[in-house]
Amino acid sequence: MNAIKLRDSDIVSAFLYCDGNHDNHINLQECREALRYIGYSMTLAGLKELITEKYSQVDSEKIKLREFIELARNSELPTGEASRSEIANAFKVLDTDKDGLVQVKELRKLVTTHGEEPLSEEEFGTMMEGMDEDEVRMSIEDFQNIMKPTIRSLVG
Repeated sequence: MNAIKLRDSDIVSAFLYCDGNHDNHINLQECREALRYIGYSMTLAGLKELITEKYSQVDSEKIKLREFIELARNSELPTGEASRSEIANAFKVLDTDKDGLVQVKELRKLVTTHGEEPLSEEEFGTMMEGMDEDEVRMSIEDFQNIMKPTIRSLVG
């Protein structure tokens, strides 16, 4: 687990973006998404456990901005950043015909069915933003770009 150097404005922006109903509180799911925007990756269960253990005064369904800032500065949060070797190993697993390309449908199947908390189809779509919608296969470079924040939650 590594601490990420963040500016207060980054933390506040993530909070405000995820505060969908603009009530100046976020729930556990919104908190998880806000943490993802600033570079952390946690399961809902892991986040709830952390809040319960370290922030017992915090209501996980009504997290205030001040509480979110304190949480975001916690050095125990996992960054979710995958190493090049983790990404390369995942690519090799998906490159079943060993031609240096992976099927997007196989990637979708992997990330929406495996890991501690598989991605929803909507989250998969967000992950694939910037990719050509007609692409059926992707290179290792494309794979690395989209998988760096995701792969640890799938393999770890």
